[in-house]
Amino acid sequence: MSKHIWLISIAILFQLLVFGQSSAKNISKTSIIQIGQKVPSGMVLGKMLHSKNPSVTFGNFRGKWLVLDFWASWCSPCMTALRTTDSLETEFGRDITFLPVSELRNQKGEDVRKFMEQKNLHFKTVINDVKLAAMFPHHIIPHYVWIDREGVVRAITGMEPVNAKNVRDLLATHSTAGLKTKADRDFNMFVPMFFHGNGGHVDNPVYQTILTDSVEGLPGFISPLRDSLGNLLAFGEMNYELELYFTALTLNRTVTPNAKVIFVEKDGVLQKTPDSLYRMTEWRPWDSLVLGKQYAYSVILPRDRSISDSIFYREIMLNDLNHFFPFYCTIEKKRIPCWVMIRVNDDAESLIQTKSNDSMWYWSSLPGKDTHGGHDVLDSMHHTPFGVMVDFLRSYPFTDPIVDESGISHSFNIDFEIHAKREGDDAWNKPLEIAMVRKALNKYHLDLVNEPRDYDVLILHKR
Repeated sequence: MSKHIWLISIAILFQLLVFGQSSAKNISKTSIIQIGQKVPSGMVLGKMLHSKNPSVTFGNFRGKWLVLDFWASWCSPCMTALRTTDSLETEFGRDITFLPVSELRNQKGEDVRKFMEQKNLHFKTVINDVKLAAMFPHHIIPHYVWIDREGVVRAITGMEPVNAKNVRDLLATHSTAGLKTKADRDFNMFVPMFFHGNGGHVDNPVYQTILTDSVEGLPGFISPLRDSLGNLLAFGEMNYELELYFTALTLNRTVTPNAKVIFVEKDGVLQKTPDSLYRMTEWRPWDSLVLGKQYAYSVILPRDRSISDSIFYREIMLNDLNHFFPFYCTIEKKRIPCWVMIRVNDDAESLIQTKSNDSMWYWSSLPGKDTHGGHDVLDSMHHTPFGVMVDFLRSYPFTDPIVDESGISHSFNIDFEIHAKREGDDAWNKPLEIAMVRKALNKYHLDLVNEPRDYDVLILHKR
C-alpha cells in the first residue's frame, strides 16, 4: 500500500472519530429517505458556497431534476466525477442540477472553500453537511441521489451511470432504467471484514481460510469437497486436536496417527514420541506435549485453479497451521525402520483379484468379547481397493510404517482374507500382529520384510 493511501486512511479514521458522535446525534433526528419517497420541500439544505440564497431548500429545485453528489476533496474518483457533472450541467442545466455535497465527517468547510478556489471550481456546493448524509446514508463516495421534478427520489447510484446518454434518456422518457441502484453495504472498519457479517456475507470467495477454537455442536469430522474432475474445492476439519498436522502428513488418507513417524525436535536433537502417550487415555501425543486443545479449520480454494492434494496438504494447509501455533511442524524424509510389502511371485494379482461385485468387509467376535457390534476381528474384505487394504494395515499406531513396493495398483479391487484383531478399537493400543499378517499375505504370494526406508515423518519444533 502506498504512503499516500495510508495517509488518506489515517485521515478518514481521524475524521470518523472526531465527527462520529455529532453525526450520530443528527442521524437520530433525521428520517432516512428511500427510493420512491418525497424529500421535504421546505428543508434548508445547509451552508452553501457560491450561492446568493443563504437558505436554499429542496423546494427551490421543483420543476427540475436534482442530483445530490456526495464527494470529498481527497477522493480521486470524486474529482473525476465532478468534472463530468460540471460538463453535464453545462449541457442539460435547464432541466437538471447537479449539487455537490461535502460532508462534515469528511472535511471542514474552510478546506473545501480553499480547495475549490485552487481548482478554479465555482459550482454551488453544500458544505459542513450532516443532515443530507443522515437522510441518505452511505459508506462509499461519490454517491448520487436522483430526485425528480416533483421531489421524489427516483434512483440512488454510484458514478458509473452518470453520463450524457443516461441523462438524455432520463429527461426525454423519465425512465431510470439506466440508473443502476448502488450497492452500499453497512460495515465497521474497526471490526474484521466479513466477520459476523460485517460488510455482508461473502457468497463467492476467491480464497478463504479460517482457524478457530472448537465449535460446540459440531462433531469431529474431515470433509474434502471436490469438483467433477476430483480437484479440491474446499476442505474442513472440525473439532480435532493437532491431528490436523497428521492429516497434512498423510495427505488425508484414513490412517491412524502412527507413533513411529512423529518426532519432537529438542535442542537440535530429534526425539521419538513415547508410545505411552498413545494409549487410549492420552492417544494424541502432540497435544499432551504442546497444547491440548481442539480446533476447527476450514478452507475455500480458488475455483479457477487446479490444486493437487500434495500442494494443498503439504504447503497450503501446513503453512496455515504453522502461522498460528506456538510451535511449528515440518514434514521431512528420514531413514527409519519400515515393513516393506513385496511380491513373492508374479501371480499375486491373479490370486487376490476380486470375484465379488459388492464391496463388503466381514467381522467376527472374539470369545468373551462384546465390543462394537462384534467388530473384534476383520476376517476378510471383498471387492476392496488394494490401497485401502494397505492403509488398514497402516492403522496400527505402534507398528513400523508399511511401505508398499508390490507394484500392485492401489485402485486394483481385491478379495483378501486376513483375520486381523481389532478388539473394539483396542488395536490402537497394540502393534499389528506381523506374523499373522505375513501368513495371510503369503497365501497370495505377498510378504512383509523389515528394512530401513526413507519415509515422510512429522517433526514438531518449539518456537
